[in-house]
Amino acid sequence: MYTFKDFNVNAEKSTLTNGVPVLLLQRKGMPIHIEIRFASGARFDPKGKEGLSHFVEHMIVSGSKRFPSKDRLAVHIEQLGGIFGAWTSTDDMFIRVEVVGKDDFKEGVSILREMLTESLFDDKTIETERGSILKEIGDSLSNPSRHVWRLYYKLSFQGTPLGRTVLGSVKTVESITNKDLINFYKDMLVSGRAAIIISGDIEMQDVVRELERGLPLRSSEKFNCNETLPLIRNENVLVHKYPNQNQVHLVLGFRTAGIKDKDVAPLSVLSYIIGGGRASSLQKKLRYEKGLVYNAFTSSLYLADGGTWAVKTSTSKDKLQEVVDIIIKEFKKIEAGGITDEELMFGKTSISKSSRRRMQTSGAWVGKHAKNVLVKYPDYFPDYLNAVQAVKMSDLSRVGKKYFLPNSWYLAMCGDIDEKSVVVNY
Repeated sequence: MYTFKDFNVNAEKSTLTNGVPVLLLQRKGMPIHIEIRFASGARFDPKGKEGLSHFVEHMIVSGSKRFPSKDRLAVHIEQLGGIFGAWTSTDDMFIRVEVVGKDDFKEGVSILREMLTESLFDDKTIETERGSILKEIGDSLSNPSRHVWRLYYKLSFQGTPLGRTVLGSVKTVESITNKDLINFYKDMLVSGRAAIIISGDIEMQDVVRELERGLPLRSSEKFNCNETLPLIRNENVLVHKYPNQNQVHLVLGFRTAGIKDKDVAPLSVLSYIIGGGRASSLQKKLRYEKGLVYNAFTSSLYLADGGTWAVKTSTSKDKLQEVVDIIIKEFKKIEAGGITDEELMFGKTSISKSSRRRMQTSGAWVGKHAKNVLVKYPDYFPDYLNAVQAVKMSDLSRVGKKYFLPNSWYLAMCGDIDEKSVVVNY
């Protein structure tokens, strides 16, 4: 059985007086990574204002009373040897600060306070960031390998809040007002939607003392994301045409489980078997045996109340049908319970052994636990590894029959093609 001690980590939980949960993953001698995560991602954008949460994320790192511009904040934190950043996803938004050691922890908390309670939202900065976001949307559209993921998530989560794009569209971003931004900032970045996760060389008593004194979040009632999302398949194929481009980028997959579901472990094992690396079955068949693609991999997304499991690759237009047929054969093998004992052992061992390589930084430990703390799911990284080691052939067969079903797939493509360019024989 894996425990935190196997990774030289001491895990400790606490709760601030405003109700915000705190998880400390203490790692002696390591830098301190501080992250505050809010259940305030793109799924909470009002209809017609898609991209609002992402816009707010831009604003909170773009100027505060103490640091009126982003470059002043950057100079300050980098002089301390640290970094800062923010990110918005479908479920949540997070702000992070990393400092070298506990002597700078107080200043790290002070920087978070500036972002979360003292942001300026002045008209000039709003228009500057609006322009930056519109360029970001343009960059995504001009990059078919990136844009195909936007299409896939929109398709697989169609008819639900999870289908909203993080960036929004040109139309929706242009419609967002100063008032929209300030209201979201005040209403959504609040204690009842927050969780704080810290990793590095610091004691919990020091963490709690500085957070209580230095990070006065706006108070709110506790928010729990307990939606039951419908599985809608009014459309199963979505294409963005890129004229005169021979390469076709595609994502083909299924709706699966949310992060709290016990199916996460067997789905993760299947992901490693089918497309987890150079030794995976799809990489062997598509690249090494036939030379049809440069790369093919699987991606699993586990959100608060839903998820996807998908294959991502690209190929030339004339090889598209052959590539899709090979992927479908792998799906059929999963659905039929055709994974071998050798493949099962490969998947489980790959996940467990690679964990030590991947979990070397304080940021990695925070990233692995932030979602769990936010959705109040008490299973942490060692629990996940133990669940992976417990996966049996019967578990793979069960999830295969549950999710990898004929006529339940979704296909997103970017290239000089249309929906009739390929047939999914499944």
